[in-house]
Amino acid sequence: MRILLGAALLLSACDLVGLGPSQVPDLCPDERFSRGEGYDEASRECLWSAYSEGRAANFRTTHLTRQGDPVVYQVSVSAGKVEIVYDNTLDTFATTKGKQTLQCQRLERSVDPG
Repeated sequence: MRILLGAALLLSACDLVGLGPSQVPDLCPDERFSRGEGYDEASRECLWSAYSEGRAANFRTTHLTRQGDPVVYQVSVSAGKVEIVYDNTLDTFATTKGKQTLQCQRLERSVDPG
């Protein structure tokens, strides 16, 4: 499964798990990653700081498809755990729609904007 979160954060050692929202506080501002726009460094720094300090945080980024439909990635960190919820239910042209949840062992920082 390919997860694209843009630059600044890479996820490692992820396993597909059952559905279910994470119960962590929403501390970081949402990011909207539109066509041709860069990522929100302050939002991602908020998530990284919380993760590095062992605090709970929630980060959501919305990417738009070529047709303009939203695909949402929600990253939650809490007590050294990382959870990602991928939601393409509003993507009109997705062949398989739904939400998938990944649990990861760690979050890594990257300076690669690709």
